[in-house]
Amino acid sequence: MGEAPAPAPPASTPLAAREKPSLRRWLATHKLQACALCFMVMSIALYFLVQAFAAGGALGAALAVGFFCLFCYCCDQGYRIYASEGFWRTYAFYKALGPLVAEWKLLEKRAKLEKWSDDRARKAYDAFHVKAAPKIYDACISLGGIFIKMGQIAGSTFSFLLAQPYVVALEPLQDATPPRSYEAVAAIILDDTGKTVDDLFEDFAREPVGSASIAQAHKATLSEAFATSVAGECPWLAAGADRTVVVKIQYPEIARLYRVDFENIVYIAELVAKQDALDAIYDLQERHLEELDFTREAWNLKTVGANMAKAGFAPSRVVVPQPVPGLVSPCVLAMQYLEGPSLKNVINEHLEERAKFYGFDDVLKMKMFVQKQAKQDRDDALYRREHGGEEPPEEVELGLEEDTLGDVETGGGPNLEKLRVNLYRERAPRLTNAVARVGVAMGRLDRDTWLPDAGAADKAAPLVPPDVRLEELVDTLVEVHGHQLLSDGLVNLDPHPGNVLVLDGGRLGLIDYGQVRAFEPEERRSIATIVHALYRGDKAAVFAALEAMPPAGFQCQHQKHFPENVFRNATQSFDQFVNLPISHDEAALAGWHRPKDFKLHEMPEAAFLRTPELSVPPCMSSARRVTGILCGVGLLTMRVISLAKQWQGIAARVLADEFGAAPPRKPPPGEETKES
Repeated sequence: MGEAPAPAPPASTPLAAREKPSLRRWLATHKLQACALCFMVMSIALYFLVQAFAAGGALGAALAVGFFCLFCYCCDQGYRIYASEGFWRTYAFYKALGPLVAEWKLLEKRAKLEKWSDDRARKAYDAFHVKAAPKIYDACISLGGIFIKMGQIAGSTFSFLLAQPYVVALEPLQDATPPRSYEAVAAIILDDTGKTVDDLFEDFAREPVGSASIAQAHKATLSEAFATSVAGECPWLAAGADRTVVVKIQYPEIARLYRVDFENIVYIAELVAKQDALDAIYDLQERHLEELDFTREAWNLKTVGANMAKAGFAPSRVVVPQPVPGLVSPCVLAMQYLEGPSLKNVINEHLEERAKFYGFDDVLKMKMFVQKQAKQDRDDALYRREHGGEEPPEEVELGLEEDTLGDVETGGGPNLEKLRVNLYRERAPRLTNAVARVGVAMGRLDRDTWLPDAGAADKAAPLVPPDVRLEELVDTLVEVHGHQLLSDGLVNLDPHPGNVLVLDGGRLGLIDYGQVRAFEPEERRSIATIVHALYRGDKAAVFAALEAMPPAGFQCQHQKHFPENVFRNATQSFDQFVNLPISHDEAALAGWHRPKDFKLHEMPEAAFLRTPELSVPPCMSSARRVTGILCGVGLLTMRVISLAKQWQGIAARVLADEFGAAPPRKPPPGEETKES
């Protein structure tokens, strides 16, 4: 191996682990106190034995000895719990989040008992979120491990379930995990494989290419001798082939503390989270244990890679890295190295360009503006339904220019003048640039608006070539996972943009197959039936497929009185996010006692409270995770993706070829996105 740079500084240990007591360390530093304590305990024990023998003879002495032994046993067990790392992690967890949970529950009780108005409650909740968000971020950082991973998932994949302050506070967690030192990594490899780094690799980068909450990855080059020994099992390691690999190393304590950490997370979530967030956490708890075994991930990579090649996706459109035999163990996994930026970084670059194009100061302000407009659209839609299609009054319906002119001065909305200039430049770039240069030279046009990049340094090269379109990348990602789910029955449950690389030619590199679920044929049949029924807009077929979904069907409370709730639930589970109001069926409500606060037209979050889920099949829960992430990727790119529309061909082919039950061919009128 060549000369390597100095090793990275050791990672900071989580606060809870640093505070763990050690009996051996205490005895070493407090010998005099320990001797005095032992002498005192023995003296007290001897005194009670003498008293018991004098008072009750042998029986009294026996009882005294018994109680003394029980006391010693309880002390021993208590100290074992006290000295365990799990106890101190639990203590640190509740110390950080307990006061926040108590304050939130008290706030909810006050709002209910004092009958706060919606406006007052919203302001109080918003103030709490602003105060609590940084404290939750600090708790994730101090505890580390799974807590950082949960914060990463909550702040990115499931950000639509959180208030905006939490999304902003948790964003730094995406890059907040400090790597372990090279010495620690080498020790893990030796313990898990029985071989040293020098035995296995010709070169091993000391600095990781990425570090996450449970593991980190290093770029390496296999030694020629080792590559030759496993070439028979690895066609891609044939003579003369590139021996560059990426090596994933899992932190050993993650598996040890898995149960304690997730028990704490689930308990807190049951106190404060909504049902949809709870379902996501339960599913994460079940799947995370599988992710901790790298031997299972290696099998997933081989199987999914073969499936993608058989279906014609690989290697022309996607690449699944293959594992290296002999370098697969519970905590170490080596696989092909794929070169390219992550889809997450490509999306971020795209959003920065869009924000600049529309005249926003940054991406966050553009997202907040879009959320504000979406909320206004929801309110307008609810007003129209409640008033028989009547348009909202002027003070409620705000147009683009009316709503944003006041925000331009504060940087909260788009700069309309820059937007117009960018539209001109997009349609006629040469003419617009020529006019801009002349106008700026004459002092008639503003330089910052018309020539924003004139005095800037050379711009960095884009992450992907101009001919690679982000929309096509996302469409490929959606199609591939639709095929995995409906046709292969083996799908990655964690296809977020950080686990996807953009390779040369616009191909996608699908990495991190630790969380994979196999779907049984009947499960795939039910999901395919629902997907195609949603594409056709066939509510009756959707209800029948949900009821027949194995093993016991999907059920929610009062479902016969709220069919629109059930259909919207299916739409959001297998098609797309629809955030418009729900209009209940007047005829279906017959026989149901209407509470005082009932409204015929409601927002989804209010409507779903009337139909809590009673039975959710495991296959539906897992499929929801995949579809939720894919739809979330669409929202990250400012698109609303209809999975039913993109998967309807796959669903029809699976139903016809495998199950002999071809669905009706009639598409929705105009193939437009459905709204219930």
